[in-house]
Amino acid sequence: IILATYNSNKSIINISDVDVYFYNKDDNYASIYNDLIKKIKTQYVIFINSNILLEKESLSYINKYINDTDADILYSDEDHINKKDILCYPLFKPIFAVDSYLGYNYFGNMVVIKKDVIDKTGKLSNKYNNYCFDDYILKCIDNSNNIVRIPYILFHDYLENKVPLSIQKEILTAYLKRNKIKSNLEVDKKNNQCIIKYLHNNPLVSIIIPFKDQYKLLKNCIDDLLNKNTYKNYELILIDNGSTDIKLLNWLEDIKKDYHQIKIYHNPMEFNFSKLCNYGVKHSKGDYCLLLNNDTRIIDNDFLDWMVGYAQRKDVGAVGLKLLYNDRRVQHMGVNICDGFASHYGAMTCESTKGHFNMRIRPYNFSAVTGACLLVRKDKYKEVKGLDENLPIALNDIDFCLKLLDKGYLNVCLNNKKMYHFESKSRGYDKTKEKQERFNKERNYVIDKWKEKFQTDDYFNKNFFS
Repeated sequence: IILATYNSNKSIINISDVDVYFYNKDDNYASIYNDLIKKIKTQYVIFINSNILLEKESLSYINKYINDTDADILYSDEDHINKKDILCYPLFKPIFAVDSYLGYNYFGNMVVIKKDVIDKTGKLSNKYNNYCFDDYILKCIDNSNNIVRIPYILFHDYLENKVPLSIQKEILTAYLKRNKIKSNLEVDKKNNQCIIKYLHNNPLVSIIIPFKDQYKLLKNCIDDLLNKNTYKNYELILIDNGSTDIKLLNWLEDIKKDYHQIKIYHNPMEFNFSKLCNYGVKHSKGDYCLLLNNDTRIIDNDFLDWMVGYAQRKDVGAVGLKLLYNDRRVQHMGVNICDGFASHYGAMTCESTKGHFNMRIRPYNFSAVTGACLLVRKDKYKEVKGLDENLPIALNDIDFCLKLLDKGYLNVCLNNKKMYHFESKSRGYDKTKEKQERFNKERNYVIDKWKEKFQTDDYFNKNFFS
C-alpha cells in the first residue's frame, strides 16, 4: 500500500505494509500521482480516493476479476455515505460503453488499472488541478481493450464525483482533439454536462415510412419533415400498405409532383413491418436509412443532423431518440432487456427527469432502440440482413439491434433530442386474444433465437429490475 499525505504526523509511518510519502500542500495532484507511479512495481494499481471506505471483501473480488479477465481497467458498483453515516444512493453501473461514459465518469473514486496501460499512457497532466485523474482515466481508456465492471458494491463514497463544467469541457475537448474526432461540444449549463455533437459530410438519408390510410397522421408527419426538419439532404420513401382513403391517395399524388425527394411505393400485402421496411431499404438511394413511424412529429428540428453524426461512427449501429407522448411523458428513451422481456426505459415518466448518470437527458448506450425512429447506415443494415421478416409486428426492432450488438456495434439513444410518438395510433394496441397470441409467438421466437442474450442486459444494471 502506498499512501500519499499532506499530514505531518510521522507516526503514520509505523503502519505495517504501508509506504508513506509526504508532500507539501503546494504540490499539485498530478505531480504527486506521477511521483507515486514511479514507485509502483506491481502488475496492477488500485487508485483510491481518501474519501471512500472499502468493503471488507473488495480486494478479494478485485483479485478474482483480475485473474478471470486479465482486464486493462476494472471498476465496480458503489454507494454513498450521508452526513448521518447511513449508506444511501447506490450507483449500479453498466458495462463500459463510450457514449455512456463520455457524458459521465461513472468509474467513481476507485479504479484498478494494469501497469502496462499506465506505462503506455504516461504522465498525468497538471492542467486540470484536482480533476487531473478524470483526464488521465480517459487517456488510459484510449490505451485499453478490455474494461471490466465488477458487479458488486466494493466501496462507499462520502463525496459524489462532480466535475465543474469548465473542466469537463477542457477534458473532453482534449480527448476529441487527441483522437482526431470532428465534433462540437454543446454545453448544458442547466444540467452541468457537455454533450458531443459529431460533425459529418451531409450524406443522403432515406427516410422510410410504412403506412396505411390515416391521412391526418401521415400528413402531419410529412409536413414536419418537409418544413421543420433542418437536415435537407434526404429522400422520403413512403410505403403504402394498401390505403383506400381517396383523400389520402389524392394528396399523395399532389405531394409527389410538388417535392422531388418524395417517392411513393404501393405494396398492399398483409401487414408485416419488417417486410415493408426491408422493401423500403431495397428501393432507397441513401447511405443511411431512417425507419420512421407515421404517428411521429418533430420537436427538435435538428434531430436528424444529430442522429447522422452518431450513426456515421464506425463503432455505432442503431441510433434512436427520446420519444414523448403528446402530454410530454416519456414513451421511449432506450430499451432494456430482462428475463425474456424488452421494455422501454423510463416509460410514462416526466421528460425532464435526469436519471442515474444523467442518462435520461443525454446520449446513452442501450441494448436496443425502438424502430419507431431508428437511424442506421445502410451497409450495416444489410450486414445484419435487415429486419427479420419472421417478426411481422413485435420485437423486430429489438432483434435487429441485438444483431448489431452481436456484430460488435454500439446502439445509442440521443436522449437530448426529442420527437413526439403517438404510439400505436396507426394499428392500435395488442389487446385482443388473437393479437396476444401473435405477440407471444413472436416473443418465443426471439427468446429461442437469442437465448441468454434475451435474458440479461449489459447496458442496464440488473439491480434496477429487482
